[in-house]
Amino acid sequence: MLRSLDITNFQSHKHSHLEFSPGVNVIIGQTDSGKSSIIRALRLVKENRPAGDSYKSYWGGNTVVTIETETDIIARKKEGAENIYQLNDMIFRAFGQDVPAEIRSALNMDDVNLQRQMDNVFLLSNTPGEIAQHFNRIARLDKIDIGTKNVNARIRDISTKIKFKEGQIEEDKKKLKQFPDLQKLESEIEVLEGLERKAITNKNTITKLTSLITQINETQQEIKQMQEGVLLLEGDVNAVIVIQGKQEIVKNKITSLSAFIKNIKQIKNDITQCETILPIETILNDSLQLMQTKQRKEQDMENLSKLMQQIAKLQTKIKEQNMQLQKSEKTWHAEMPEICPLCGK
Repeated sequence: MLRSLDITNFQSHKHSHLEFSPGVNVIIGQTDSGKSSIIRALRLVKENRPAGDSYKSYWGGNTVVTIETETDIIARKKEGAENIYQLNDMIFRAFGQDVPAEIRSALNMDDVNLQRQMDNVFLLSNTPGEIAQHFNRIARLDKIDIGTKNVNARIRDISTKIKFKEGQIEEDKKKLKQFPDLQKLESEIEVLEGLERKAITNKNTITKLTSLITQINETQQEIKQMQEGVLLLEGDVNAVIVIQGKQEIVKNKITSLSAFIKNIKQIKNDITQCETILPIETILNDSLQLMQTKQRKEQDMENLSKLMQQIAKLQTKIKEQNMQLQKSEKTWHAEMPEICPLCGK
């Protein structure tokens, strides 16, 4: 309940102080004497409106509107270009266009507490529907209606998504029927992967054998050069013995390399067999893409299952809210008299 209102430099009020009595207070005066300005001053504190300096008195100075309640003192100030709220000893600055939450809580005033000059009498001149809406807001029944609308909208949205996903699943099933040999292709892919690994191993072996062949050629060239040198150095027996020793070593290497050459021929045959398999690469790629598509669709099915579980939870919640609504309606009919205490109808 308001105890007093103090207005300084607000429209026509240079400094006005009003003390309120418990119950109904009446403010009377001639036209343009500042009666409506008192209500505007209250709205300035409650709503932080209007913005700007239009409400400041033309003679200048800081504008201050102070309200005293049973527990607090709330002030709205305009000092130069700065807007200030004060709650007892607390100062609020830079709050923008909104009223600080602490101020709203201390005032505890709603739109119904302030009426403009030409507004209709509260409730008495309203339609039955408007009166019902007002009491619904008080009883929080409007929150149930809003919640029910939101849940129904969510259900419709989920149902639409489910129908869309079901259509996609049917299309995917039709596409999968076009590939009845998919399981067989998976086995062939595994075989091909094994052949590919073997081909890579063979390729590495070929690289090593190519290096050894190069060494053999170089060794043979050295042997040839040594043989030519032996003919020129027939008298050098020691040199011949050394060369024969090297030749024996080279022969051993040739024997070892012969086995490698045999392996090379076998590897070439394996490569030829692998090349006969390469034409089915396109089919294999398509099969891999189908497997990926299958995995995505399985993920979609899992997501749909989760959505259906959410729908079931929402339906359960709707039933609980409907039961609560019925309980609230019974309480309302039990406690509300048949004759309205306000209008007598």
